[in-house]
Amino acid sequence: MLRYKVYLAVDNTAIKASQFISEYPKPAFTSLLTVSFVLWAGVFSYAEFFADEKPKKNSVGASNESKEAKDLFSYSFTNKEHLPVKYKADLSYQGAEATLQGTLTVETTNTTGADQDKIYFHLYPNQFKEPINGPDWEFVRGPSPTTGSIDIQDIKVNDQKADFKVEGTILEIQMAQWKDKTYSKIDIQFKFQLPSNYSNSSYDYAAVWLGNFLPKQAVHDKNGWNLDPYSPIGNPFYSETADYDVTINTSAKYEILSNAEEVNARIEKTDEKQKYHVSINNVRDFSVVLLDKQYYQAERFMTQNQTLVNVWYRPSIDKQQTANKNAMGADQSIDYFEEFFDSTLPYKELDIIRTGEGNPQMAYQGMIFSAGYNFSDNSYTSLSMTDGVIRQWLSGLVGSQGYKEPWVNESLVSYSLKTYMGEKGYTAKSSAEDQLKQQEEIARIQKEGQYLSSPLSDFKNINDYIVMMNLHGYNMYAELDYLVKDGKVNKALKTYVNEYTNKNASGHDVIELFEKTGHPQAKGYFGGWLKPEVKE
Repeated sequence: MLRYKVYLAVDNTAIKASQFISEYPKPAFTSLLTVSFVLWAGVFSYAEFFADEKPKKNSVGASNESKEAKDLFSYSFTNKEHLPVKYKADLSYQGAEATLQGTLTVETTNTTGADQDKIYFHLYPNQFKEPINGPDWEFVRGPSPTTGSIDIQDIKVNDQKADFKVEGTILEIQMAQWKDKTYSKIDIQFKFQLPSNYSNSSYDYAAVWLGNFLPKQAVHDKNGWNLDPYSPIGNPFYSETADYDVTINTSAKYEILSNAEEVNARIEKTDEKQKYHVSINNVRDFSVVLLDKQYYQAERFMTQNQTLVNVWYRPSIDKQQTANKNAMGADQSIDYFEEFFDSTLPYKELDIIRTGEGNPQMAYQGMIFSAGYNFSDNSYTSLSMTDGVIRQWLSGLVGSQGYKEPWVNESLVSYSLKTYMGEKGYTAKSSAEDQLKQQEEIARIQKEGQYLSSPLSDFKNINDYIVMMNLHGYNMYAELDYLVKDGKVNKALKTYVNEYTNKNASGHDVIELFEKTGHPQAKGYFGGWLKPEVKE
């Protein structure tokens, strides 16, 4: 199997870590972007960046979103009337066929503000129904990919058979006069053939990891139904908080873990089979892993506020010392960011799961999927774990429209991580030449029509996205911190986390919050960074 070497490049504006080895052989400016690579733990270690190639566009089916151009960061479009959707799944996993089959019952209330005749769900695994080509998908495909998808077999709405259609990653269900403020129950029978790749839902010889795998009700906000595609760039999984009740029937050989606290799980076992049942409320997605017991063991730490950190790794090929370092790094990061955000994690368990060899890191509330190279000798995983911990708050507790407005949480993640690194002694001054190279690269990207405010679809490649979100986004908040002083940026960030916990925030909400917390000219300031006037 093709193995990819982990590269690390040094961003002199943020870090000089002598234990890391910088060997990234791409264009010269990437040697200035270590933190961007840490933030994308998994992408940057092996992704092929082709700045001159256009990304492959993917059909996602019908949408009733407004098509007119809008200034997305100047007004709030989130749905304040959202009520948590309730998902109840009864599933069976067959390891020999790598299939997951069962029924999903969805209890949902129409909070759109209008009567609806359709409802939409995301079927993210359908992105891999056909082979995926193009450089942007290289890091998701992995070396030996196979296809997989969700086959919708039957749907009932309020116990009546319903018409539906699937186009790309979107499921459209006909609703018979779904009036505003009324409740509906939807039963979906499906069979999921897992793909073999480096996506969020896949498997290998030792584990099955499942995230963003259940049919997920699309978010309806002031733009209408959000039917954005599965993108290889950024975090496109826009969602509302929901409640999950999940049962999985499978072989007894697996250790089953989910992002719910395991103390709440009920497990019934025989010699060969087991039934796992758990429930969890107020999370943006349900994630679960099936770990072959002969390949896995755990390292554990307890935080100051009694959050149990479990790191699951493969001792036959991974390093126990690195697994221990990962557990300790996550533990210390939780302690730090509970104070930094003035917010205690509402769940008392965080599972860090070693998945495939090259999976891009993915953080769910209460669970982080992390690649095999993060458990090797030359690992820089303590900061990768820190990134996953930050996302327990930013993207987890506080959501945003990550496809249309990726800057909302991504630039705050970068600012939070670099602040942590600075306080832990990783900072170093950069030369004037390095700073000039960075600014020249940012200017080049903006001249090509890619801005901090751009949606994912506007970015030509992962590299340009990383530069804008993680370097330029950090600089935006670092300069604001310098201008307003007195720790007002951190005070605003604390307010942001506490005010929008279990909600979604738009760019407008961020700017308005900063206006109220010490920077009355915030709209003009953010506007100049988000989409400046570019001179030819």
